[in-house]
Amino acid sequence: MLLIVVVVSLVVASCAAPAPPPTATPTPTPPPAKTKFIFAALPPGTSYYLTAVGLAQLINRYTDLHLVVQPVPGVKPQLAAIVSGDADINFNPSQVWSDAFYGGRLYSLEKPAPRARFLIVGHNNYLGFMTGKKSGIETMDDLRGKRVVVNWPRFLIMDTIAKAVLRAYGIDPEKDIVPVTGESPPLGCKLLQEGKGDAAFNGLGGAMMVEANARIGIHVISMDPQSLAKVTERLSEVYGAVAPTSIAGLDVETPVVAYATVLVVRDDFPAEAAGLIVETLLDKYEENFRVAWEFTEWTPERAVRQTSAPYLPASIEVFKEKGLWSAEMGALQEKLLKGISK
Repeated sequence: MLLIVVVVSLVVASCAAPAPPPTATPTPTPPPAKTKFIFAALPPGTSYYLTAVGLAQLINRYTDLHLVVQPVPGVKPQLAAIVSGDADINFNPSQVWSDAFYGGRLYSLEKPAPRARFLIVGHNNYLGFMTGKKSGIETMDDLRGKRVVVNWPRFLIMDTIAKAVLRAYGIDPEKDIVPVTGESPPLGCKLLQEGKGDAAFNGLGGAMMVEANARIGIHVISMDPQSLAKVTERLSEVYGAVAPTSIAGLDVETPVVAYATVLVVRDDFPAEAAGLIVETLLDKYEENFRVAWEFTEWTPERAVRQTSAPYLPASIEVFKEKGLWSAEMGALQEKLLKGISK
């Protein structure tokens, strides 16, 4: 009986279906690589760097683009990087690019940069003379005979505006003050903290100004309307504006000089990517309010502004869809493009 059971068991086992081969675990398909663009920005400590980081984070979060912020030591190297193709996007004053566009005198590029195109206008960049609150300097006339950071060899637009402001008040930048040289805007604040300057002409905002205000207390000298008018008549795209109290050191709204900031690319920048960037900044700008006060001015109402250089067509398409592009801007764009072809 035992033998029969064993034989039957063997026969049944031999007739069973073979075990299926092990199933291979499928390799997950990696997500498509994001399109990478180099975003040239001024050094850390400047409001420009902080703004560039905020812009890149917003774009990277909501699109399939990957903007990599790359600090560059000065404005001229940034312009050269865009012209050469070493960088794809730049964030700078409109006056800087308008000057470069026509091969102006400020940045002495080897040749003009007629391929530069604006994507979108951002916030005001406010500039003014700042001092420590205990310096005894309250007005522009108080700068006479003082050590003033007013020479900016790497930031010639600041150098030019600073001296225009001094001259508007009848102050000779070479004779009536002791001129001090600053290497970069954050160092203007640092020189004040270290006692190496009594005042400095500087962009208002940024981490270094926050630090300087915490250490020595910052006072920004207010400008009067007549002197502001003299400066704006002399310099294109520079205008008078009221700096808000959200800037460190400003206890009251303060009239100073300003210019518009812009995102700039070359004319061969991919149209689809440009449209994504502009649309995202117009739709999601409020999410950056907590990053820096500058973003409170990145509103759709300010995105389009008359400038001396043309916009990228992909930007214009988005502006038209959102009702931001006027016939007046269209006529200006056509005029600027005709000027290039001459």
